[in-house]
Amino acid sequence: MTYYLLNFTSKGADKSRSLREQATQLLDAGMWGIGDKTANRNQLAPGDEVLAYVGAPERAFVGHGRLSSSTHLWSPAEVARYPGSFPAGVTFGEAVSWDQPVPLRSVWEEMPSAEKNPRAQFFGGVVRLREGDFKRVLAERPDLLPKPKPPASNYGDTPAGPVLPAPRSGDTLSGPGTLALDRLYQAAQRLQAFLSNPRPLSEDATRAQFINKYIEALGYTDFSDVDYGVPVDSGDFADYVLQPSGKPAVVVEAKKLGATVGAKEAAQVVKYASVLGLRWGVVTDGRYLKLYDARVPQVAPEDRLVFELDLAGYKDREDFEVLLASDLMLLSKESVEADTPLEERAAREGVREILTFPGSTTVKELRGELKKRKLVHLDEGQLTDLLSDLLS
Repeated sequence: MTYYLLNFTSKGADKSRSLREQATQLLDAGMWGIGDKTANRNQLAPGDEVLAYVGAPERAFVGHGRLSSSTHLWSPAEVARYPGSFPAGVTFGEAVSWDQPVPLRSVWEEMPSAEKNPRAQFFGGVVRLREGDFKRVLAERPDLLPKPKPPASNYGDTPAGPVLPAPRSGDTLSGPGTLALDRLYQAAQRLQAFLSNPRPLSEDATRAQFINKYIEALGYTDFSDVDYGVPVDSGDFADYVLQPSGKPAVVVEAKKLGATVGAKEAAQVVKYASVLGLRWGVVTDGRYLKLYDARVPQVAPEDRLVFELDLAGYKDREDFEVLLASDLMLLSKESVEADTPLEERAAREGVREILTFPGSTTVKELRGELKKRKLVHLDEGQLTDLLSDLLS
């Protein structure tokens, strides 16, 4: 069993009604819409437990349920009953909308995920949770027991519409499926096992033992998916160029396990990406992985970092999925081919940095605007703290 947070925000919502009212309507209908580019959408499966959450300004858990379907296009019968605008989503076998929501601030500090995400920043509409997170929130509502919902899915015998097959393991709509996740986890376990009794490895051995495994798990298995040793400059060669459908998209610079992955390496991969006309560059030693956006202007290469991962930095399968899988899957063949998921991830990091860095020109301008229009006087630290809270 897996646990998720279904995040209902003001994006695309009906502005005339509260977020809680709209989320409650979805729970009562036994249906929840999922966007076609939502991260983790293809990981949802029958039997998964979910918490329904509404974002700012309410920021509260408003219900819970158990899924009866994977993400799928609504059948005609479901379209007629769905109280939203998304063309696809999941259905509930059991769902409860709560008469008294549980405010995020009342439980977050005691939830396991708060350790790595202290500001409770939920990026996307489907967020992987630990079992302890789920149980901690439900502990606030011991009076609640899930009540069965009538069959609402086209995954059963529903005479009102055609029966459609559930996606098979490994099938995808916008990212790797369960099979890819299994393979990524196996590669990470292989790394952890090696690190428990390490020995020196060359760059070639690091590629063969670890980096190649991740690339294959991310879906680059066709002959045309990867180009090796691509000439970049006189005497310089890019180790890998990932090219879904034969179109170059990401340059990957490999280092031997344990090598430094810092400013010098950032400059190298950003240079390679620029020469090749690519936006995305990855540097990895098989354990630490850093993704850079080479097109960011007027900053040092290391400041173009989108995210970094420690591929051995997890305790168990649940920890791997919560901490690493979502970002790692952004480099999958299908995600890179779509391009939008990577760009959205870079945009989120950019917005967070611009709005939470006290020296930001945007923050200074916002302070002036608040003072002028609202007569609110905040110093930069107070304003960036407020913005961090709003971004949650």
